Amino acid sequence: SRKKDSSTDTIQIHPDFTVFVLANRPGFPFHGNDFFSEIGDCFSSHIIPNPDLQSEINLLRSYAPNVDELVLRKIAASFSNLRYLFEHGDITYPYSTREAVSVVRHIEQYPNESLVTVLHNVLDMDSFNAKLYSQLAEVFREHGF
Repeated sequence: SRKKDSSTDTIQIHPDFTVFVLANRPGFPFHGNDFFSEIGDCFSSHIIPNPDLQSEINLLRSYAPNVDELVLRKIAASFSNLRYLFEHGDITYPYSTREAVSVVRHIEQYPNESLVTVLHNVLDMDSFNAKLYSQLAEVFREHGF
């Protein structure tokens, strides 16, 4: 509610007021702002890391309950490996659970398509970079694709 004081209008913050903000990391490839340096002193900020392997498998299963457990495990492990490569500077894009969800949702909806075709549908944007595409292919081969 607005409360008039002697000099300005003041908006009182309700004690149960909560803000949830989803923000990408600053810099390439998202070119986002550094959330904490911009407004971190105004909020209690918490960084939520990528899920552990079993949590990611559980999440993928919620999107694709009819996809074989071994396939979900291979997909989760592959994307976990890609994130590792990003964190160590070997690739420049932080492949996330979002891409893994895209893969399993596609498999759930089109179960007769080959896994390689499904992976191409999600990852072909990177086919213009031969070195990166080779790295992606190697990761998925290592995990049985």
